[in-house]
Parts: sequence; C-alpha cells; structure tokens
Amino acid sequence: MRTLRMLLRLTILFAQLTRVFPAVYSFAALTSDTTLTSLSDTMIFCNKGSAMTVTLPAISTMTENSGAESRYFNFVNKGAGTCTITRAGSDNIYNNDASAATSVALTTGQSLAIVTDLSSW
Repeated sequence: MRTLRMLLRLTILFAQLTRVFPAVYSFAALTSDTTLTSLSDTMIFCNKGSAMTVTLPAISTMTENSGAESRYFNFVNKGAGTCTITRAGSDNIYNNDASAATSVALTTGQSLAIVTDLSSW
C-alpha cells in the first residue's frame, strides 16, 4: 500500500510538471528531414540510415508569449548518417568560441545541446 501511495504521488507530480513545463519531458525520434517549431519536443533523436537535416525554429517564433523564451533542444545522432542541425533563415548558431555558424553536423553518437536567448542560438 505504501508503494502504491508513493507511485500515485509521483504520477500526480509528473502530471503537474508536464502541465507547467510541457517540453521538459518530451522527445522524438526523427527519421526524415524535419523543421522544428517553438513547441517541438526538446529531446531529438536523429535516427536515419543516411544523412538528414533538422532545421531549428525561427528565432522570431520563439517569443515570450509562446512559452519558449529560453527554449532548448538536445540532439543525439543515433542514425548511420550525419545529422545536420541548421538555422532557419538568417538566424545564427553560436559555437563555444563565439563564432557564428549556419549549421552543426553531428556524426553517429555525437550530441548537441542548444538554447536560444531570443536573438540567436
């Protein structure tokens, strides 16, 4: 009975968290080229046997009113081909060394965490 009560409490807590932070626990396995939106899943598994491209949402759609003002995405390439994460339009992706890039290529097994500050990725 104690275990059941604890499980029920955890289930309620999880439901509350996913209502407040709907993207915190969301994930998707992609098998084709995809363009993300401000409300897309946050954990993305690239899982294609050949090269694929995932386009980030346009920064202009990542408004405070969308609940995505500090939206992040985590990418993991589980597929056999390269997974290229690319910008939308003229948005920039900044690397650790503060240089702007138009895309980031992930080979099999590589991962990338990316966040927006509403001006760039």
